[in-house]
Amino acid sequence: MKSDKTLKRSFCILLATIFFLALIPNNEGNLSDVSEISLEININFELIENSLKHGYSENVSSIDILLPSNTWNIDDIELNFDEMEFGTEEKTIEDVATDSVVIDKFNDGYAVQIEVINPTIIYGIEIYGYNESTENTPIVIQISGYDNSTNSPNNTIYGSITLNMPYSDSPSWHLQNFSNPIHLPKGDYYLIFDGSSIGNSPKSDYYWYFNNINPLNPDLYVSKYDSGSWLDGSQGAPFLHKIIQKVNASFFPEEINMTAQIDGNLYEIEDGPHRGKGYLKKNNLDYRPNKNELNIKIKNNKTNSLRFHFNYSLRISNNFLAPSVLNVNLNASNEWLITPEIQRYSNNDTIKFEFPESWNNLNIFKNGELINSDVIIDLSNNILIFPNDTIHNGANWEIYAYSPHIEVNLDVQKTEYFTGQELKFSLGSPIKHGNYTFVLIDPLGIEEYRTTSSIPPNDNIFSYVIPTNKIEGNYIAYLFWHNQTDAGVQSQVFSISYSSSSDTPQDFSLFLTISAVVLIGSVVGFSSYATVKKVESRHREKLKLILEKYSDLMNLHYVIVLDKKSGIDLYSNSFNNTKELDTTLISGFLQAIHNFGDEVIEEAKGTKTVKIEYKNSIIIMTEFVNLRLIVIMKQKPSENFSYDIESLAYDIYKYFGKQIDKFTGILKPFHPINKLVEHHLNVSFLYPLSVELSLKSKTKLGQDEKNMVKRALDFLKENNSNYFYSLYLLPENMCTPNDFDTISRLIKKGIFRPIQKPRE
Repeated sequence: MKSDKTLKRSFCILLATIFFLALIPNNEGNLSDVSEISLEININFELIENSLKHGYSENVSSIDILLPSNTWNIDDIELNFDEMEFGTEEKTIEDVATDSVVIDKFNDGYAVQIEVINPTIIYGIEIYGYNESTENTPIVIQISGYDNSTNSPNNTIYGSITLNMPYSDSPSWHLQNFSNPIHLPKGDYYLIFDGSSIGNSPKSDYYWYFNNINPLNPDLYVSKYDSGSWLDGSQGAPFLHKIIQKVNASFFPEEINMTAQIDGNLYEIEDGPHRGKGYLKKNNLDYRPNKNELNIKIKNNKTNSLRFHFNYSLRISNNFLAPSVLNVNLNASNEWLITPEIQRYSNNDTIKFEFPESWNNLNIFKNGELINSDVIIDLSNNILIFPNDTIHNGANWEIYAYSPHIEVNLDVQKTEYFTGQELKFSLGSPIKHGNYTFVLIDPLGIEEYRTTSSIPPNDNIFSYVIPTNKIEGNYIAYLFWHNQTDAGVQSQVFSISYSSSSDTPQDFSLFLTISAVVLIGSVVGFSSYATVKKVESRHREKLKLILEKYSDLMNLHYVIVLDKKSGIDLYSNSFNNTKELDTTLISGFLQAIHNFGDEVIEEAKGTKTVKIEYKNSIIIMTEFVNLRLIVIMKQKPSENFSYDIESLAYDIYKYFGKQIDKFTGILKPFHPINKLVEHHLNVSFLYPLSVELSLKSKTKLGQDEKNMVKRALDFLKENNSNYFYSLYLLPENMCTPNDFDTISRLIKKGIFRPIQKPRE
């Protein structure tokens, strides 16, 4: 008996489950808000920042200029040189020792020729030797004149100093500093090691080294002092010495072969208008130092100690990445939003963005304000330029643009599947390279599956194994595609049903197992039923809101935007009304109402909107900062319409607030307000519409759009008319939320075009 009761109970549960499942309506093909499906994609875009950097530096021998960072490129450079002169240097004449002479009681002195090519100041001399003297004998180092007839020193002394050479038994360099610098004009001179004061001292020995094997200057003469006179000079073995000097001459850069070394290349510095001046100008240099400093070596063929003043002008550029968001929507154009971080680096900066050719309707915002008139949008060359005076540190930038959908071809071999099978499709030719995102939506409008791949390197096949527990109905697959400049989306409907099996075992134990499963399924059934009901309720609620909005539009008579300060109407438009409105009169009337209604408004501080009933009209007055928005309607609108009005007022202030503050009576800048009115209120639905179809049109229409166009064409044909109202296509007992969206899309695409109704 107990077993029979259990069996009966299981059977009742099974019947109840079947009953509840029968109550669940068929949701095949029903998608929740699929018209709004979209994909947001993060992309980086390259912008080019240009900066014109100036600077000045004094008394330097090389050029070092700081850059903003190590990523900047040198495009153009201009250098202007001034006050060019040779600095103090140590000039080596001979420094390799092969042998030496001795200055002692038998050898009174030696001398070596000095050649002065340009006027020179000599500060000191270095000689190479050593001193073995044990007596303090006053030996002298001198610079004397040159006897051209004997190539030996003459009696003219230009400077002298007591020898500085401490006692030592090994040779080294010894510096001889003259107390007063010796100024020598161009010519020949002698450096003298004078030991004549040694006399007959046996303990005074000084050694001076020379080079008689491949000397640096073999043409220099040397002379020996003997018995009170200098012997004729001879060549080939100059004494080792260095000269501490400064060339004291004014010159043109080209006279000394002055060059600037940049990126391994030598660029000639050209002569300036006067001696001591020069310049270098190179455009399109295209040099990246790869560090945050530009270093330029200045060279010449005279000295390593050239000093100068210079000023510079650099045009530098840097490519940087700006974050961007791409929104790909099934029923709207692709929307691109770029948010670059722009930094000022000099007093003359610009930013350039080379946008794709397919982009259109660019809008540039700075700190939330539309600044299209302040930037350069070159549509011929697809270049956007931010001029110098628009760039401010810390500003928030937004670049909005749109692009048309690029068609993605699908190769679909099969559209009907059973649960448990692999749903599969591939790309049709030609296959576009880029990134693909496959999204599968179930019959309830819930995302079932998503995957992303790049082609190449991945193949072009997209698939999904359908679980056996999935509901039956129409699933919609969306394939989103994008590259760096374009995007598109394609949809495909697939029908999925339960698979059947004819070889299921029929034993009683399996029946009990099924009963247990059904018991659990009954609970799930209740839950599923509630879920579907919720979807239907949401569907009805959306339809209700759409019908409310359409009803509000039919009651709309006037929209007026006033300058709050002067009361002048900046924009006005009438709807559903053949009588012209005296906007000046209505503005004054409403201004008076506002003045008398201050107390009422003060009491209603919680809202910015005031509703006034006057005769057979409802007047809605919304204030926002410096503007007053007035809407006149035939009947009281829905609550959502009031929200739309406040949102419209906010956007008008956002885009035109500063112009209203500076209003001088010119109304032309406020004409674009009509676009905001259309965006918030969809007033195109109030106008008579025509159908604009062209064989050359590249506009792609979805199936629901094609059906709506056919419905409109049938109406025009049946009524022998060339226009219709959207209401004719939206009968209340048949329309769906998707119908309203479809008409909106067709208006935006220009297929349904508002026209002026002909007078009857």
